[in-house]
Amino acid sequence: MMVSTITRDAVRSLRTITQSDFAPILVVGLGDGTTLSHLLRDGYVNMTVVEASEEVIKAGQDSFADYGIIVRWLCSELQSAPIKPNRFALWLDGLLFDSLATPEEQLSYLRFMESRLRQGGVAVIATTTNIEQLISTNPEFTLELEEVDPSTYQQIGLIQEVNANHKLWALKQPTVIV
Repeated sequence: MMVSTITRDAVRSLRTITQSDFAPILVVGLGDGTTLSHLLRDGYVNMTVVEASEEVIKAGQDSFADYGIIVRWLCSELQSAPIKPNRFALWLDGLLFDSLATPEEQLSYLRFMESRLRQGGVAVIATTTNIEQLISTNPEFTLELEEVDPSTYQQIGLIQEVNANHKLWALKQPTVIV
């Protein structure tokens, strides 16, 4: 079993991506709440959690009630969530992408994610899927793709328990300079 969790050191390293405590962050699936807890304790103040389970959303709202408007809670399937395009500086997904059953579902997810990342935004996804192959066979994607060294699991902490088949991918929306 895998558990999504981000360590405090990893949260601090995320600042190199977000450049600000105010940068919008999307947490895909609440899990046990550890990721959100670390982000909040380290000072991030603009987060959206998308979670399909009403029970998990309610438990999260109760657990994080002291944080009021800092967290926007969306009880929805990810691709049905009312999320504006070009919004997020950071997208964190430790489990959802891997649960998608077909390459078509995965491509749909990646298209949705790509449209919701702002210029220079980064998505971090842990998966057994070969995202590189998915993207390379679909030239419409503009994402810059980087496989993160497996030892980085401990540094980034997106996945607490991994097996040898998992890879961590960073997908970046290119910055366009005009």
